[in-house]
Amino acid sequence: MNRMSGVEELPRVARGEGGHRGDAAPTVRRSTDAGNVQSVARAAAILRVLAGHVGEGARLSEIAGATGLHKATAHRLLAALKEQGLVDKAADTHRYHLGLELFLLGSSASNRFSIRDIARPSLQRLAEQTGDTIYLFVRSGMDALCVDRVEGAFPIRTLSLDVGGRRPLGVSAGSLALLAALGDEEVGQVIAANAERFARFDCAPEEVGRMVEATRRAGHAVSDGMIVPGMCAVAVPINDRTGMPVAAISIGAISQRMDATRRARIVGLMAAEARRIEQGLQPAATPGRRRRSTRSAGASA
Repeated sequence: MNRMSGVEELPRVARGEGGHRGDAAPTVRRSTDAGNVQSVARAAAILRVLAGHVGEGARLSEIAGATGLHKATAHRLLAALKEQGLVDKAADTHRYHLGLELFLLGSSASNRFSIRDIARPSLQRLAEQTGDTIYLFVRSGMDALCVDRVEGAFPIRTLSLDVGGRRPLGVSAGSLALLAALGDEEVGQVIAANAERFARFDCAPEEVGRMVEATRRAGHAVSDGMIVPGMCAVAVPINDRTGMPVAAISIGAISQRMDATRRARIVGLMAAEARRIEQGLQPAATPGRRRRSTRSAGASA
């Protein structure tokens, strides 16, 4: 067994020594390549788990459980990621955290993606129009990642998430808007993958499924007291030209400011800004991405 790739090596004769080397070599290369791809996918899964534990970090057992990896495999990959500076381990708690190198890489990558710059004027307009806190989310694996936040002038603010913070897809208005805009099959995959994490928010997978359907029917997502008691948030997705969600705008306020009449007005303002952002993204949109299923079309605001 090759310890780095996890792929069982072929016998010496099968690799061509004493036989037909030219016939056997491609088989070994394909197996090795497949093992390398699998290792990369597993490492990426570990990084996403750690991203969901910003601050407190995660134990080896938690990482193995969340990724479905054997502890020995997870430990080996964590050691390799730590060696590259992508993961840190706290000596006192033995918990793993994202490493500084990821921050440096992320800072470089952020220069390439313009959605935050394109969306910022819309977020500012919404903050001025509503006085509330506006969030911009993008999808990151099984999470919704907050990439921007603009605070309104209303004196009571709902700062439930900082820029760089994450929520599992399905447990806040912004993440729910992103999840509901996906196709049925992918929604099921996300809910299954996040099932254990939902418990941290006192939410069952079945409840998330019901919220997805309610979001599709209404055309916008609502989270009332789910994250912070007394806080209500509404959100709409931002889609690319194929209809796939690339981001979501969320507005959070104290529940008293989110009666049905004001909520409807806010959703209208958000939907208009979402269309403006989509128009700004179109030159950079990627054709050929899979369209959502017909059943999920109601997620668009």
